[in-house]
Amino acid sequence: PEDAKKTARAGLDEHGDNGGLYLALGLATANDGVTARAEAIPFLERALELGVPDPGRVQLELGSLLLEAQRPEEAIEHLRQAAQSMPDSQDVFYKLGVAQRTTGDVEGARQSLTRFQELKTRHEQRERQELEVGTALNEAQALATADRLPEALAAVDKLLASSPEEPRLHTLRAKVLYSMRRPEQALAAIERARQLDPTQIEPNYLEGMFLLQLGHPAAARAALQRAVDLDPGLGEAYALMGGAANKMGEPEDAVAYFQRALDLGSDSPSLRLGYAAALESLGRMDESAAQDVAYRRLLDQPR
Repeated sequence: PEDAKKTARAGLDEHGDNGGLYLALGLATANDGVTARAEAIPFLERALELGVPDPGRVQLELGSLLLEAQRPEEAIEHLRQAAQSMPDSQDVFYKLGVAQRTTGDVEGARQSLTRFQELKTRHEQRERQELEVGTALNEAQALATADRLPEALAAVDKLLASSPEEPRLHTLRAKVLYSMRRPEQALAAIERARQLDPTQIEPNYLEGMFLLQLGHPAAARAALQRAVDLDPGLGEAYALMGGAANKMGEPEDAVAYFQRALDLGSDSPSLRLGYAAALESLGRMDESAAQDVAYRRLLDQPR
């Protein structure tokens, strides 16, 4: 914290008023373990005046400091604003209730603390459900790993009946169906997983893989692009994008994708074979032959 305070002060000396630097100074002051936490209050107030990216959290921190400093009326103002920005925050409503009770606002405190209890109960229920789903998911995954695919599929479908919006279940269902050679159903399952959580890498990657197998290279490349947007180091996705570009008659793009995959440490016989084909289409025969040699070498390696 002391280094953070020095850095923030130096930034303010050089650049003048800056909400982010005042925020950094305020948080460092509040958490340095030496300075009285109340000394952070003016820094956070100034940060809010100048503007910060996530004002709700700053309002919560400022309200908490004001409450500690026995300034509950001021705390309530900031905690109410935090509640508007973060209506599902347990911490906000608990501290707001405490501040309201301190000022004698019995009804306001009752409402805030009731909301706190509702959020706390909901959070605990969600945690229990996630634990139960996680345990059952591991059991279904073990069945799939043991190649007991019909049993795995039945287990996943049973879980989905009670947790239909759990993306991990749809992802596992897609993988099981793919292993059972039911790619169209696998595609539908993985599309659902991606819709439920677009930020996950695996559903985007698997969707691209399934689409490529089903003969939709353009859609496959789009899905794989989403995957590498989320994880630029995913060499396997670039390799599949190279295969998609080959199928689309775009060998120059294919070469770039295959080389990117290799640069990221991904390698396989199918990658080398596709790379050789793309280079041959461009008339780069010596380079194509070198990739063919690499392809054969990989085939000869013991598995």
